[in-house]
Amino acid sequence: ASGVILYEKLDPALKDVFRSAGLVPGADWSERRQGTNGMGTCLAERRPVTIHRNEHFHAQHIGLTCFGAPIRGPVDDIIAVLDASCIGLHDTRSSQMHTMALVKLSAHVIEKCLFLRHHQHHAVLRFHTCPELVDMLHDGALALSEDGTIIGADYTAARLLDANDRYQLVGRPIADIFRT
Repeated sequence: ASGVILYEKLDPALKDVFRSAGLVPGADWSERRQGTNGMGTCLAERRPVTIHRNEHFHAQHIGLTCFGAPIRGPVDDIIAVLDASCIGLHDTRSSQMHTMALVKLSAHVIEKCLFLRHHQHHAVLRFHTCPELVDMLHDGALALSEDGTIIGADYTAARLLDANDRYQLVGRPIADIFRT
C-alpha cells in the first residue's frame, strides 16, 4: 500500500530491462519517489490507471507502459496494487486495453478471495440481480453476524446496493437491506 514492490513475476528475457528501469523487489514506486507511474499514481488516485510511455515522470521510464489496479482488503481500504508493466516501442495506449482489463479482473479476484477467507467463519450472503451470477466473481458478498447484522461487505455488494461505499452497509441489519 506504500508503493514498494514486494514481488515480481517476469519473463527471464526481460529481466535486465526491468532491472535497469528499477522494477525490483524493495524499490519504492510511490508518486513521492518516482513521480507519475502505474503503481504510485494508482495509489494516489485510488483507482485503476494506465501510464503509457511518455506519461511517466522520469525519462528513464518512457519505454514502459504500466497498468495499476488497487487491491482492497476485507477490512482496510487499499492494501496493495497489482501492476503489470510492459515494454514496447510501437504499441499504442489503445492496443493495451486488454492488459488493463486483465489487471483489473485479477485484482478483483484477489479482493474476493481475501474477503471470503477473512469471513470464512461467518455466514456470507452472496447475491446478484441475475441469479446465475451468484457464487461467481461478480456477485456481491455480505458477511453477517449471528443476529443478522452486516459485519463486512465487498465493493461489489456496495455497488449492487447503491451504497456510496461498503462501510455504509456495515452495522446495518440484513432485514434493512433485503425483505427477509
